[in-house]
Amino acid sequence: MINLNTYEFCDGCPFFEAETEKLYADGLVFSTEILCRHSNICNSLYNRLKNHAKEEKCTFKDGVTIKPDGVNELDPCVYEVVETHKNVTVNVLKCKKCGHIELEWSKDEEML
Repeated sequence: MINLNTYEFCDGCPFFEAETEKLYADGLVFSTEILCRHSNICNSLYNRLKNHAKEEKCTFKDGVTIKPDGVNELDPCVYEVVETHKNVTVNVLKCKKCGHIELEWSKDEEML
């Protein structure tokens, strides 16, 4: 049996790296699990952010929406890095005003 063991937030992730784990019984492969190499880090971050995120995000004065390019909305939050992870660098950004959390991802050059 082959099982795909991923989280909803893995879908479309540019850093997904498949890894397999095989379970054996009587010398034969009984089950193969496919998961992401980074799933423990991502799941930990997801749970932490879910538990600490505030309901209300910052807004511009009078609820104004600003779209500098005419399409994408400008985020009113002012972020600071509160956590960094290595290999796949994940910066956890937190708004200084409302506490809203965003993630910023990049791959370390030496890991490519």
